[in-house]
Amino acid sequence: MTISRRVVVVIAGALVLLTGAAIALVLLLPGTSSTAGKGHSRTEKASAALVSKTFTISGSITVAYSSVGGYQDIRSGAQVEVTNERNEILAVGSLTSGSGGTYWFTVTEVPTGHRLYGVHVGNANRGVVWKSETEAKAGFFLSLG
Repeated sequence: MTISRRVVVVIAGALVLLTGAAIALVLLLPGTSSTAGKGHSRTEKASAALVSKTFTISGSITVAYSSVGGYQDIRSGAQVEVTNERNEILAVGSLTSGSGGTYWFTVTEVPTGHRLYGVHVGNANRGVVWKSETEAKAGFFLSLG
């Protein structure tokens, strides 16, 4: 019995398609990537990627003449906003009291990749202090009065 050349080509093509489908299925199944068994699932890798795309901004604001007045908006619990160059709020934190008229803040989960980062503390008249991402990672140390 002889098998025609056309039948051989069809069978070979079907085998190639089935092999490709099996490989694709294995790659798409959770926990079957090349990192499976090494303690790194696809979800863990995705979470790590998201975490690495944010950073924390820390700093302080010192009010030199708090007894004179006009600084009632600078107090423990006051909001600290981190904005980008388009004045979009990226993250929010709050002031915690320190000593000698100094208030500290830490703003977490600030997204990376923006041209400028601004920190605004207090009422609308206070303005925004701007820094590059590298400078922002070093912190904002502000003063009033």
